[in-house]
Amino acid sequence: MSNPSKVRIELSREEALVLLDYLQREVDHNGGNSLKPSIDHDAEIWALNELNCLLERVLTEPFDQNYSNELSAAQGALVARCGKWFFTPIEK
Repeated sequence: MSNPSKVRIELSREEALVLLDYLQREVDHNGGNSLKPSIDHDAEIWALNELNCLLERVLTEPFDQNYSNELSAAQGALVARCGKWFFTPIEK
């Protein structure tokens, strides 16, 4: 029986690599500062940090010599599969 306090999420390898790269950049390297305007509660940044840690534990690609190529391929595959994101202008 599964633990009711845990949630299982499945991601494609491409999604996981892209998310890890993003979270590494925004949470680890920038300390979450660039996310601050969109964070409503400290728990949100802690949850993103935990996701970052989980991805770090399961992905080996960041240690590969050709990681930047693997990441680029993952980004391309994800956009090819899903299309470009439809950003909408924010009214000020």
